[in-house]
Amino acid sequence: MSPLRLAAAAVLTLTASPSFAITFHNDHAEAIRIDIEKWVQFLNPGGEAVFHPSTDPAKFRVESRQFRLECEAPADAEVRLADYKCYVDGELAAEGQFHM
Repeated sequence: MSPLRLAAAAVLTLTASPSFAITFHNDHAEAIRIDIEKWVQFLNPGGEAVFHPSTDPAKFRVESRQFRLECEAPADAEVRLADYKCYVDGELAAEGQFHM
C-alpha cells in the first residue's frame, strides 16, 4: 500500500473515532473548582464546562470553600454537582466532605 493511501486510511480512522466528553454542571450556590487530569476549571453557580478525558473512567476532584469530594465518571457522561453531592448521569456517585 502506498504511503498516501496509508495516510488517508489513518485520517479516516482518526476522524471516525468517537469524541467523548464529560459535561459538568454547577448547581451549587457558590463557585466550585474542578481538577481532572491536568485541567483545572472554576465554575460559577449555574455554570457549565466540557472536558474531553484521555482515560475512561475519569477521576476528578471538586472543591469549594465549604466542601471537597472525589468522583469518577465514564468518558461520555453528564455530571451534575448539587447539594454537596456528585451525580453522574442522574445517579448519586459521591458525597462531599465538609471542611473549614
